[in-house]
Formats: sequence, C-alpha cells, structure tokens
Amino acid sequence: MVKIKATKRLEYLRATIEEGMVFDAIITKRYGKNVYVVDYKDHERNIPFDSAEVIDEPKTDRPESDHYHTGSVDVWQFADENLSVDEVTGFHRINILKYVTRYGKKKGYNRTDLEKAKVMIDKLLELHDKHRK
Repeated sequence: MVKIKATKRLEYLRATIEEGMVFDAIITKRYGKNVYVVDYKDHERNIPFDSAEVIDEPKTDRPESDHYHTGSVDVWQFADENLSVDEVTGFHRINILKYVTRYGKKKGYNRTDLEKAKVMIDKLLELHDKHRK
C-alpha cells in the first residue's frame, strides 16, 4: 500500500480525484515514468505520472522483487506487529539460509541471492540493536 497525492483533478467513470487529495492505493504496474496502473478503492485505474505523486513508497529494505511489494499486506510489517522478537528473528534467519544455500543453484551464481541474504542480515542487525543491547 502506498500513499498517492493527486497533483491535478482527475475524473473517472465513478470517481473524481481532486487536486491535493491523498489516498491509499496499490500500484500494480509501472510503465516507465509515464503511467501507473493503480488499484484505488477496488477499481483499477490508469493514473498518469504527471497527475499523481507517490508520497509514501513501499519499503526499500526489502529484496527487489515485484511480488514483495504488491497487495495490501506487507509480510515484514505483519511479522513485526504480530510476532515476538524471537519469532521475527527466526523468520529472517531461515530466509538468510534459504538465499545463501540456493546461491549457485537457482539461476547459477547470481548476485541477487547474496543481496537478498544481506537484506535479511541487515534486518537481523536492526533487530539486535533494538532488542538485544
């Protein structure tokens, strides 16, 4: 879920978005810098890039894959809000093992698996500094 601010008035079949209006949306696709395809109030709408400004992007501390950033549930946020520190720590430890052990197997020796493991290690360091000092 992202927050989008309309930079000009937009009219659609069943809705009008006024200039300056801020709303929650799910960006389902981006076509370069020109058009967002946005699921807004359960209706998919094409919102031109120059008509809306994303003011709250998805989390940047996540692995770079589209499936981590779509839908209304952020798994990391859900875990942080509903699980104990030990459970969240275990979640990230397992993911580190997953990415490190598949390095060289899935798509060969690719940097992406190592970067994803590093993201998980960074999250563990953040948890350590916050809860284990």
